Order: sequence, then structure tokens, then C-alpha cells
Amino acid sequence: MTGKREYMKQESPWAEQEAELDQAPKSSLSSQAPQKGDISSLLEHKPTLLRSSAAFLFNDSVLKYPLHTLDDRVVVGTSCLGYSEKTYLVVPAIQVGCPVQCNFCQVGDQGYERSLTAKEIVDEIALIVQKSHQYGYPLAQTRVKISFVADGDPLTNPNFGQALEQIAERAVVPMKVSTAYPDTPLAERLFDEICSFSATYGDTVQFQISLNSTDAEYRARIAKIPLADYRKIREAGEKWQSDVPHARKVNLTFTLTQETPCTPEDIKDILTPDLFAIRLRDWAPTERGLRYGLHRIGPEKLKELADRFVSEGYNVIPGRTGNTERMFILSAGQLTGMYQSLLR
Repeated sequence: MTGKREYMKQESPWAEQEAELDQAPKSSLSSQAPQKGDISSLLEHKPTLLRSSAAFLFNDSVLKYPLHTLDDRVVVGTSCLGYSEKTYLVVPAIQVGCPVQCNFCQVGDQGYERSLTAKEIVDEIALIVQKSHQYGYPLAQTRVKISFVADGDPLTNPNFGQALEQIAERAVVPMKVSTAYPDTPLAERLFDEICSFSATYGDTVQFQISLNSTDAEYRARIAKIPLADYRKIREAGEKWQSDVPHARKVNLTFTLTQETPCTPEDIKDILTPDLFAIRLRDWAPTERGLRYGLHRIGPEKLKELADRFVSEGYNVIPGRTGNTERMFILSAGQLTGMYQSLLR
């Protein structure tokens, strides 16, 4: 049991250096909050805790940047066009590895090393924005959304609430926070912090829970740490609606395989359509998932499930694997292993 809880106690391996940085003269951040949509402070930010040594550019404006921490851990940040092609997504990692270790996700094969600090997350976002500009993608001239949907889980990183506050000092842009929602006191505290932050933040924060199955036992089996039950998830949905002004419904997202139990009728009375929207996504095959015997779901089955959720009164949000991700197997964690294999 101790191993499952280690992520709740992680501290920065260079706390003394961070303390020195805290005492150093502050950068040229304005005393006023940034204008909505203005990311110029991220372009001017000078990262000190992460460095970039490579970039991978793919079709569909997908750019991936392996980044090294001071203790030489590797995380991968991403920028890409959103599905509407009107928004650039900035997708930072928030941990080295991931404690949740879902059976379908390649990040699980990395295990879990540590959480990124708030300053590391800010540095990572700044590097993603700056490198994207360097390679001809002017994020400052279009709408940008920061999506915490990749390596790591926000509700297992004790620094995540502080990271949101530090990001907001530099840029006010839409955000998405996605979590498997662990069943831990830390997760409850962090969710409270996210609610408080979102209640006063100057743009939309979208909250998303990776439900992945309507079968509670199956959902519990696919992760390596305890996950919140549906009653606690409902309570989270109620709190989100009551605490966050003009809140959008919490997304329940499903990464679906042929093996995934998914019956809308099983959750409609507890995870109700007035609180939750549904996002269905086909699984992009990973080496880890294939070892667990998972198989891709077909588009016909995906549409059938979407129609069934709609018939139960849910709003269904389209979700799909991008063409580049399909072609190059770019799901979370894949590029990290490939990059590390190239290092001498």
C-alpha cells in the first residue's frame, strides 16, 4: 500500500535552489493581470528549470518537445491545432510518469517518478509556446487553450493548484483539467483548489473526469491506484456547478476499446445529464494496451454508443484520434520512450 501513496509526499529534489529563485528579483511581470488571451508574458518568460534539446514536427501542426528537468528527467510537451482548427492547444506534462498507470495508456510503462513543481510547469508551458513560435506557429496571434490531458494526473500532483495560480499571472486563456479522479484526500484538496481558482479566473476552465467505463469494477481494475466511486464523482459534479459561476458541465470522457463495458443506462441515474456531458474517444493503440489484450473499437460502435447517450439526455461531445496520432502512434507516453532510446 505504501507504494500507491508515495505520490502524495513527493518534494522537489532541488528545494534549496527553488528557494533561492524565490528570493531572486522578480521578472518583468506586470503588476496588473494579463489581458484575456494575451500570452506575451509566456513568450518573454525565461525558463530556468527545464531545457529543450529536440523538437519533433509532424503533419496537422503537431509539434512535440522533449524537455529535460534539472535532475535530467524527460517530459514531453505538445502544441497542436484543436479539432476546430481555430485554437492552438498547449499540452504540458505535469508529472514524470503517472501514478494512475491506466492499462491502455503508454505513460503507464514509464512508472511514476515525481510530480513537476509549479515553476517547472510554467517553464514547460513557456517553452512550448516559445518553441512553437520558433518553428513558425504564431500562437500569440490565435486563440490558445492549455490542456492538462497528457502525462500525469492533476489530482495527484500536490503542486497543481499553485501552478494554476502562477500560469494565471502570465496568461489568461481557456484551460482544460482532466483527471481519473483518485480516491485520496490529496485529490479532494486539489479539486477544492481547482474549484476556487476557476470561480475567479478570467476565462473558462473545463473540468473533465476520465470515467472510461460505466462498469465501476472494470474502471477500478484498469488503474493502479484507488479511484473515486460514482457517488463521489456525482458530488464533484454538484460542487463544480455550485461553486464555479457559469460553469460548463463536467465532461465524462471514455477512451473506448472493444473490451470496455459501456452502458449509458447504468450511470444515468447517478451521473445525471444535468451535471455531466459525455465525450467518447476511440483508443489509439499502444504497446501497453496491446499487452493487456485491448482491441480498437470501430466507428460504427462508437456512433451507436453516442446515439444511446444522446437518447438518455446527455450532451455528447465529439472526440477523435487525430490523423497524425493514428499514423505515428503519438498517444501520451509513446514519444518519450522513443526519444530516450535515441539519447546516448
